[in-house]
Amino acid sequence: MRAESWDYTPPRLLFVSSPACLSARLVPVCGTNIVAIGVNMKFGIGIKLTGAFFIVASIVAVVGMLGYWNIGKVVANGDAMFTNRLLPSQNIGAMKASMMQMSGDLYRYLILVDERPEILKSIESREAEINEDIATYSAGKLSEEETQLLTKLQQDWSPYSFEIANAVKVIDKINTAPVLESISAGGTLYNLQQSLGATIDSIVEYNQLESINLQANSIETGKNVKAMILLGVVIGAFFALGLGVLITSSITRPIGKVSKAAQKISEGDINIRIDVKSRDETGDLARAMQNAAYYMKDMAQSANRIAVGDLTTPVQPKSDNDVLGHSLLKVNTNLQLLIADTKGLSVAAVNGQLSARADVSKHQGDYAAILQGVNDTLDAVIGPLNMAADYVDKIAKGTIPPQITDSYNGDFNIIKNNLNTCARAINRLIADTKMLSAAAVEGNLSA
Repeated sequence: MRAESWDYTPPRLLFVSSPACLSARLVPVCGTNIVAIGVNMKFGIGIKLTGAFFIVASIVAVVGMLGYWNIGKVVANGDAMFTNRLLPSQNIGAMKASMMQMSGDLYRYLILVDERPEILKSIESREAEINEDIATYSAGKLSEEETQLLTKLQQDWSPYSFEIANAVKVIDKINTAPVLESISAGGTLYNLQQSLGATIDSIVEYNQLESINLQANSIETGKNVKAMILLGVVIGAFFALGLGVLITSSITRPIGKVSKAAQKISEGDINIRIDVKSRDETGDLARAMQNAAYYMKDMAQSANRIAVGDLTTPVQPKSDNDVLGHSLLKVNTNLQLLIADTKGLSVAAVNGQLSARADVSKHQGDYAAILQGVNDTLDAVIGPLNMAADYVDKIAKGTIPPQITDSYNGDFNIIKNNLNTCARAINRLIADTKMLSAAAVEGNLSA
């Protein structure tokens, strides 16, 4: 059988090692065990993992930022409720209490003559408190409607405080009738007090409504925050799970296929086909396995050529570290040297150069033992032949050699015995000839 070179056409490799394929050019499909790897990914595993973690972290960050922002709104609503509604409501409530106190103090000022100095101080104190409350309320963050209500309050407060002061002056003149008329139902002070009280109540009601709205907004924002966080957690969890499954699958699936291919190779079965599409580390691993299968296929073909006696195609090691390739190359070289020396001995023997011997020192191990055995065989054959030739030569020259006493085996021993028999016969013939010659000389013709 004749072995030809391995055809390799990237990026698809067909690796086969059935006996029919090792001795001939490989065809598109040879063998039945096929392992296909196809992972169409463009990024490395590290980039995939980093990207997945980044996406999950981004989702968490977005959910956290939205939650932080909405919680900030809740806190702002609470702060606005306290600063812009609760405190102003307290001021307005204190204002109404001070107004009612002023009205009561005016009655007392009218009735309790002896206590008028103290009562006047109380009226003045209440007036100062109301002015301070109005100023404090005015300094707050007011809406347009609130500003209008405040303007109405100031418009109602100014005549009311004036009428209170005027009533005190009238009472001091011991003229109580106008004051009684003014503070009675339908009177000036009464009407001003009712208007001022209504305005204060409107402001209080407005702040209450705004507080209710802020509370409702806070509750709604809180619900939105809870829903958003829950939704973000669910989406993040499913997204993270999906990414985990996808990335895990993109890693474990091709690695599993490469593992099966490696298991087949470890069992000596390299009838595999690896179709590589992945561009990440799993693809690198598959391509490395692919190249390993190709390398083993190439070495198997080289070994098969050597096994069938074809040493004409040299083994090509893949690198300086290719131990198997260099070993097969050395086997090829040593066998070629062994064959050359053997042929040399054969040619020498055909040409009658029976003294030619192979140089055993050029070989190692059993190769040297083989040639040493050939040399020993030649010595065992040529020694008896040389001895027989020497005996025949001496006999031919009339010199009868002594009997051969050396030990030989097989046919060489027969040759030895025949030469000894021949020598004895010639010796007897010579002895008889000498005896007849002597008898003739003595005239004994009957001998």
